[in-house]
Amino acid sequence: MKEVYRIKKGNLSIQSTNIPFDFGLVFAEDGIFYFDFYVAEHFDLLSFMNNEEKIYLKDNFSMKANTDKNNELEATELTLRNITPHQSFIKMQSYGFIKHTEVKKNYGRDETEDKEDKKQTLFYLEIEGLKMQYTDLTKTIKARGGVKINEYNNWEKDHTSAVLIYNSPTKIGCNNFKFTFFPCESGNNIYVELPNYLDNGQNVLYYEVYKEFKMDLIFFLSLFNGAEVAIRKEFIGGFYNIGKVNSQTIINYSFKNIKNESYNKYIPLNNPFNEGDHILGCAFTHCFNSFVLENKKLDLNSIIFYLNGAEQAGSIQEKFFIQIIAFERLSQKYVESIENSDSFIIDDTIYKPIKDELLLVLSKYRKGEFKNVIDNLKGKIGDLNKVKRTSTEYKFKKLFEYAKIKITPEIQIIIDETRHKSVHHGEIGQGNDGVKNYLVLDELLRDIILNIINYDRARISRYRYEIEKKIN
Repeated sequence: MKEVYRIKKGNLSIQSTNIPFDFGLVFAEDGIFYFDFYVAEHFDLLSFMNNEEKIYLKDNFSMKANTDKNNELEATELTLRNITPHQSFIKMQSYGFIKHTEVKKNYGRDETEDKEDKKQTLFYLEIEGLKMQYTDLTKTIKARGGVKINEYNNWEKDHTSAVLIYNSPTKIGCNNFKFTFFPCESGNNIYVELPNYLDNGQNVLYYEVYKEFKMDLIFFLSLFNGAEVAIRKEFIGGFYNIGKVNSQTIINYSFKNIKNESYNKYIPLNNPFNEGDHILGCAFTHCFNSFVLENKKLDLNSIIFYLNGAEQAGSIQEKFFIQIIAFERLSQKYVESIENSDSFIIDDTIYKPIKDELLLVLSKYRKGEFKNVIDNLKGKIGDLNKVKRTSTEYKFKKLFEYAKIKITPEIQIIIDETRHKSVHHGEIGQGNDGVKNYLVLDELLRDIILNIINYDRARISRYRYEIEKKIN
């Protein structure tokens, strides 16, 4: 474990109980934060443990403290790992975040910058799991002895700028936020630089607005990334460092390091041959607002979560089973969201004379031992014109109509055969057929989401490529 903070003094809180401590250490390992606390001797740790309510087993702790450098430190969602009462010692780990705020006076900034909204400006993000080709160029100027050296290869693609269009339901004003993606100086994470209030006026992204769409942003990026994405750090506060990724307050989230072993390549965000499509820039501008709205209705985040899990699964069968769950869930959510949808296959006034004639014919045969059978048939005839909203075929059909998906023979096989066999018999097809069924379903789910959020850029199909290759 790597030591990251030393704490001089602070308090642990759980419900209405405060536990003071005189010293603490914070460690990090594989993305998780761990804590050692030396509780103040006057606090009876043994009585706290023996309390009948045992609240320490039912809830999470939070922490507020000062570091050895007199900065403020907060931690959330702390859970117990070990308590040693006779040594006044507690070990914990966090499933939330650590918030470090640098306390400095007269940091070379104007007093007007101390307004609350300025303190909550979002300056940078650190994103984990994202893998992308950069599209924008930076020119490097070299000089020797004060004389510029002319070189042909002095341009480098080292960042991507994308304008996020977001219509906040709570804030009136600017909804255009420039995100600049560039690699971290160490490791595989990616930084995002956002406009600062000194240089960009009204185009800043305030933290409270960012929190409205944070989860949507994470899953939106995951969809285009083809694998899990998470935000590791947020840089906010009343001041920041120019030329260095830093700020007054850094929120560092505690979760296991993301180790994506596979990236779905249907959206070619990391394909150097598709840099000219400006995939992320166009998606941020034209698709993000649609994603936010559709997500409220269809819970797209959960579908992308399933797709991320399927991408990392070990076998084709496991991938397919996860995708089938996502497919059923998405179709069910859409049907539940439909307002004023059709109740009848044909207009009920047109069907009524047809029904009356059928009932009349059946009445002629309602005799003897056939009475009960005829009565059952009459009941079914009355329901023939009604749409059965619970049927799988109906749900799929309505979803395809909404997403403007044409039902190909490959998709029809998934609906009619493979879906049933996979659920009831654990079969998805033999050899290449199984692989094709998995690819068809994977790309179908992604097409549904991409179509309804109006994404019109490149898509690279693996199964369609194999078909074309065989034909040619």
